[in-house]
Amino acid sequence: SDQLVHFQWKQYATEREEEQHKLRQLHALSDEEVNALQKLNGNLHRIVSEKITNRSKHAINLSRNRISFEF
Repeated sequence: SDQLVHFQWKQYATEREEEQHKLRQLHALSDEEVNALQKLNGNLHRIVSEKITNRSKHAINLSRNRISFEF
């Protein structure tokens, strides 16, 4: 036959199925982003708490070393 036939292979039978899959992937990505942001927030909180604790300890040590005598 002299007729050309064009085939197109698709993973999904309909555009609706493809759109639903894309939305599921987007939702999964959003969950991953939320988890990553929560982890980052926790790490930042820990770092800031450590810095504050270290500064407090340093301030206490400095105040202990500043002993003055008055006559």
